[in-house]
Amino acid sequence: MCFFKDVKIGAAADIIFLVDSSWSIGNEHFQLVREFLYDVVKQLDVGENDFRFGLVQFSGSPHSEFQLNTYHTLQDVLFHISHMPYMGGGTKTGQGLEFLIRNHLTKAAGSRASNGIPQIIIVLTDGRSQDDVALPSSILKTAEVNMFAIGVQDAVEWELKEIARDLVASIRSSMTPEMAGVEGGIKDITGKTISQESADIIFLIDGSKNGAVTFSAIRDFIANLIERLSVGAELIRIGVVMFSDEPRTGFSLNSYTQKVDILEAVKALSILGGEEANIGDALDFVMQNHFTPSGGSRIEEGVPQILVLISNVESSDDIREGVLAMKQASIFSFCIGVQNADNAELQQIATDASFVFTRASTLNQPMQFLPLQQFTSQQL
Repeated sequence: MCFFKDVKIGAAADIIFLVDSSWSIGNEHFQLVREFLYDVVKQLDVGENDFRFGLVQFSGSPHSEFQLNTYHTLQDVLFHISHMPYMGGGTKTGQGLEFLIRNHLTKAAGSRASNGIPQIIIVLTDGRSQDDVALPSSILKTAEVNMFAIGVQDAVEWELKEIARDLVASIRSSMTPEMAGVEGGIKDITGKTISQESADIIFLIDGSKNGAVTFSAIRDFIANLIERLSVGAELIRIGVVMFSDEPRTGFSLNSYTQKVDILEAVKALSILGGEEANIGDALDFVMQNHFTPSGGSRIEEGVPQILVLISNVESSDDIREGVLAMKQASIFSFCIGVQNADNAELQQIATDASFVFTRASTLNQPMQFLPLQQFTSQQL
């Protein structure tokens, strides 16, 4: 189903998500909500003259995650969504709507309603409110705010329809924004074509003597993973850096645009040698030479920046400055530990604990490297 179908076409929109994080949702279903929001937002242009996003969580009491004018880049919005905590508590949807009216649909909070920009509220809930939703919903509809509801799992549909004029879908484990009609609906309201997904991915791999035994397997893993991605100048760009005593560029994000050329370059990689595994130095090197426009990065365009570190041993040098620089730049960091890698160190480098892989089978099963799906349109 396509929603927003009755809304005037424009060039931008203010979209506020009202997310149920009550006990009835549960942590597992809340993760589905988090992933769903991520997939919706990553399709759109965030900026002063494009889309603005706000997010409110509600349970027993509402809580602002961010307002319409909090973030100005896609990366910042996505990073916040991916780290949004699950609150738990009661389900007071009416209170959440009232809170949103007072604190988010205002010029001070970034609303552009006075400029004629469409105002959209998307409520995600299981529809089991413990308070009245009719009055705040009526106020919003009277103010010509576009209200839509998405049910989580086995939602109570009649309650959702009381909140909004259009029930989009019910989020389940297999649900995507496209299946729910979200992508088509946003295109309808804004008149914009949703671009294909893109990302800049740097593989940082151990090229020292410590990695000699696994180097061939790591090289094959990268090639197999790339085979499953949509590679191109406007899609996913790939770069490789190796580390040992000193870091060295295998190839940059702008070295190749064709998948066949990238795969050939990966297969041609050879071990550097050297006794040290200076990961800290390598992280600094990647930030200074690869996650930059001159290195082929589209970081200034809001394209997700991703590091995939594959390590065999504990770093020989201090990683703290490099890690801090990565986090400050909102680089999404995945870590794969093989052989004698230090799991605690990998946890420190990775964006999230769920982005660390230490199973011996990981290199043999690239399809198990599932979290990267959050940043690409391909199913690995």
